[in-house]
Amino acid sequence: MAPPVQKVFDAVGLAQYMDISLAADNDNVDVWSFRLRERRKQGTSFNQNSVINAPTFSKVSDDLVETIDDWLGALKKPLELSGEGKYRVNNIVTEILNNAERHSSQDRDGNWVVAGFMARRSGHIADVEIDTYACHIAFVSTGMTIAESISRAETNETLKRLNTYIQKHKNSFSEETLSTVFALQDGISRFTQSKSKGGVGFMDVIELVNDLGSTNHKCFSPSISIISGNTCILLKDNYNSMHQNKDGIRSQFFNPSNSLDFPPDYNYVFSTKQKIPGTVISLRFYLDSDYLSKTASDEND
Repeated sequence: MAPPVQKVFDAVGLAQYMDISLAADNDNVDVWSFRLRERRKQGTSFNQNSVINAPTFSKVSDDLVETIDDWLGALKKPLELSGEGKYRVNNIVTEILNNAERHSSQDRDGNWVVAGFMARRSGHIADVEIDTYACHIAFVSTGMTIAESISRAETNETLKRLNTYIQKHKNSFSEETLSTVFALQDGISRFTQSKSKGGVGFMDVIELVNDLGSTNHKCFSPSISIISGNTCILLKDNYNSMHQNKDGIRSQFFNPSNSLDFPPDYNYVFSTKQKIPGTVISLRFYLDSDYLSKTASDEND
C-alpha cells in the first residue's frame, strides 16, 4: 500500500476498522480527517467494530459541519463556513443519513457508515507549483439499493412516472440503472408527502458540493460518484451539476438535452459486474481559497 494511502487509512480510522496493520511512522501531517463513524446497530449498546460510536445522524451532521469549517481554516487564506453554509451542510448530511436509515431497510432502521478527509498535495497549473486541498467524503448504507427502495414507492404517480422512464430506455439500460437515475431527481420519494421531505435531498447535495468546490480551474472541478447495487453513476465533467426549470425543479438525466426522453450517457451511467448490497455515495471537491475568498467578498459588496 502506497504511503499516501496508508496515511489516509490511518487518519480516518479505516486501518483499525478493517484490522489492517500499517507502517508505524505515518505522520498524517498533510491529512485532516473526519474519522469513521458508524451507526449504532439496533438492539446493541456498543458496536465493537466502530472507531467512534455515533448513535445519531444529527450528532454526525454537527461533527461534519465543524470538520469542514476546520478544513477551511487550514487553507493558506483561512476561511470559515457562513451561518447559511453550516445550515446547508448540516441539513444535507442529516438528509443522507436519515434516508439511509429509512430507505435502506424495510423496517426503516438501516445502518450507515461515514468517513472523510482533506489532503494537501503539490500540484501544477500552467507550470506554476501550487498546494491543492482535496476533500473526500463517503457515505455507505447497507441493505436495499436505491432502485429497490424507489420500486416500493407509496404513490401511484411516482411508480407510473418511473415505469414510463424505464419503458423508454429499457433496451439500452437495466431497470435498476434507470430506476437509480430517476430516483435522484427533485420531487421523487419513496414515501407519501406526509412522511417525506419532498425528495429533493440529492439535488441539494450536488448544489452544495459545487458551491464548496467552486474554482476557475476545470481540472479541479467537483465530482460525485454513486454505486448502488449493480449501478454506477458519475456526476463529473459536463454532468457534475444539475439543471433547474422555470418552476425551480432540478434534474440531471445525463444527456446533452437533460431530458428523460433520451437515455443517459454510457460514460457516466452504467452497470457493474459486482453488486454492492446497498449504496455508496462519494464526494470529491477541492477547496480553492482564492476563488472562495473572492466569491465571499463579491457577495458582501
